[in-house]
Amino acid sequence: ALRPRQPGSSIKPVVYSTAIDSAVVSPATMLWDLRVDYPMNFDKTKKYTPRNYDEKLRGPVTVRMALANSLNIPTLKLFDGVDPDTFVSTANKLGLTNINTDTLNNYGLVTALGAAEVRLIDLATAYHAIANHGEFVEATPILSITDGAGNPIKLKAVRPSEQAISPQAAFIVTDIMSDNKA
Repeated sequence: ALRPRQPGSSIKPVVYSTAIDSAVVSPATMLWDLRVDYPMNFDKTKKYTPRNYDEKLRGPVTVRMALANSLNIPTLKLFDGVDPDTFVSTANKLGLTNINTDTLNNYGLVTALGAAEVRLIDLATAYHAIANHGEFVEATPILSITDGAGNPIKLKAVRPSEQAISPQAAFIVTDIMSDNKA
């Protein structure tokens, strides 16, 4: 839970939350699920051609369908249109402190597909914040501490709770991810 690992598609809700909060998209916004070539970060003469997990292209899809079906190509196109600093800020507010400007410089677009490493505990905290109406609450693995007389000692959070994303973005992303029909 503490060792950084690639989160894969589980990072996508952070991308969509950022885009929704930035008013880049709504759930009904159409994204294109069509072949696209991107220059590679490390060698601009080479191309990166993303694919969906099932190798299919669906043409125009809504944000709701793209997120619910974890489509890679629309997510990358969306991420390409999101301000990088805003994404880093959102990720950090959600507790993903391993995501920073260096991360984006090293991984580029594939950050949106989970190439950049994060800790599982931080990812779980981010999901908790999304499910908690966008409010970040630091993970506290210790439930209580008592003094010698059995009186509880209040634990002080290292980081105070804060609104990481808007309640509206949190609702939309949670609604999409829990919609079996999408």
